[in-house]
Amino acid sequence: MEQRIAIIDCGTNTFNLLLAKVDKVSREVIFLHEEKRAVKIGKGLTEKGEFTTEAMERAMDVISAYAAQIKDWNVDQIKVFATAGFRISKNAAILIQQVYHQTGLRIEVISGEQEANLIYQGAKHAYLMTDQPHIIIDIGGGSTEFILCSNMGMQQCWSFEAGASRLLEILKPSDPLCVEDIQRIRIYLQDILKPLTDCLPSIIPVLIGTSGFFDTLEDMAVSGNYISEQPGALYREIPTDLFYHLYHLMLPLDVHQRAVFPGMIPFRAEMIMMAFELTRYIMELYKVQKIITTPYSMKEGAIFSML
Repeated sequence: MEQRIAIIDCGTNTFNLLLAKVDKVSREVIFLHEEKRAVKIGKGLTEKGEFTTEAMERAMDVISAYAAQIKDWNVDQIKVFATAGFRISKNAAILIQQVYHQTGLRIEVISGEQEANLIYQGAKHAYLMTDQPHIIIDIGGGSTEFILCSNMGMQQCWSFEAGASRLLEILKPSDPLCVEDIQRIRIYLQDILKPLTDCLPSIIPVLIGTSGFFDTLEDMAVSGNYISEQPGALYREIPTDLFYHLYHLMLPLDVHQRAVFPGMIPFRAEMIMMAFELTRYIMELYKVQKIITTPYSMKEGAIFSML
């Protein structure tokens, strides 16, 4: 029996659409269509505590477009998830109601722990873990999720309001970053991530980065001819020395220079250094030896969790 499932992931920076075909007997999943659109619904959220009128209009435009596509696909099941931005916005309920009235789609605002669990479900279907400690990191716009896991399963998960956009709006660093900015970022991360760092083992050999920033990291590595292009690969390894090389290439650049850097998605240019600094902090703290990137994240995990 075949079923078509559509997932809409309403993130703080991007709204993502995924269409999959599922065989309910064999449990085979075939992904048919994926789309990402920059909405930046979290822009101004830190300052005002609510979505701006402009951000809500952008959100409605994208969700309406997705709803029209889904209607043409004869989808059997639709799930619309919203994450960090919707969790903290004081007027999220207004937008949720508008979406329902105009499209008939019901947005489900999930907790950080639910988000982390779906991210884990996606990542574990992309990469075969060993018995060593692994840490999955998903750097969103509003929040970042961390999952400690191995081939024995998920041990613990955390979600922090430490997404790249959130960090940028709170810390307001100079552009390019200066030494003082980097120190402030690290002090802030040390404080906000203390519930995480108090629980993790002293060494974590493998970091699995899902979607978003890590997709861009891989694109930069491919565009610079540091690694070969492998369309359709479920995961790629990024050598740690290559991560630091790309970091140091980006560090002296301002947002306009970063926007045209080979492999960069322009809308990520503003916040990418926050993601670099967060990843670097974890890598150095836990002596990470291997970086794995995978495009499988929350929306793929949502499909797999429905089997």
